[in-house]
Amino acid sequence: MLRSNFERGSTRWAVRRAQWCAMGIPEEDFLKPKIAVVNSSSSLSVCYIHLDDVSKVVQKSIREAGGLPFEIRTAAPSDFITSAGLKARYLMPTRDLVVNDIEVMVEGAVLDGMVLLSSCDKTTPAHLMAAQNVQEQMRVLDDPARQRVPVLAAERPADIADVKPFFDVDGQAIARHVTRPRTAPGSSR
Repeated sequence: MLRSNFERGSTRWAVRRAQWCAMGIPEEDFLKPKIAVVNSSSSLSVCYIHLDDVSKVVQKSIREAGGLPFEIRTAAPSDFITSAGLKARYLMPTRDLVVNDIEVMVEGAVLDGMVLLSSCDKTTPAHLMAAQNVQEQMRVLDDPARQRVPVLAAERPADIADVKPFFDVDGQAIARHVTRPRTAPGSSR
């Protein structure tokens, strides 16, 4: 049984059923895996403006795979945009805001998994930190054109030591695989 499938007839089941019926979700979808699509889209920055289109494709893929997607929006911190006020004092706190946002929505709604759409050096660490906290089946999709952290799958608790190599090496993480760091010219490795 999926953790998101509450006991039939319970208060949690009845409230969820009422909400989802009001949203037009067919009752046959209630038993499907419920997957959060965490979207950091914003029209304030070029870093995020494309994520709505990516989200639509991800949601369609989740439906085709037999799941029920729910889009969740988060803050979208960006250098020179959200760092413009109060001498850049908003930038780092927004990372924690994003982490908490994701955790509250995914854990609070008792969802079965999540796909994190990330496209900036501010949101990717936040998404990885949230994934650590939630520890559900998840995928982090970073902007493939920038080839930062295309896909990371977590099957165990992670900590900053697990995340740090993604920002220290020039490589790709694809389904638990990280390429070896490129050696600097003239080094012997």
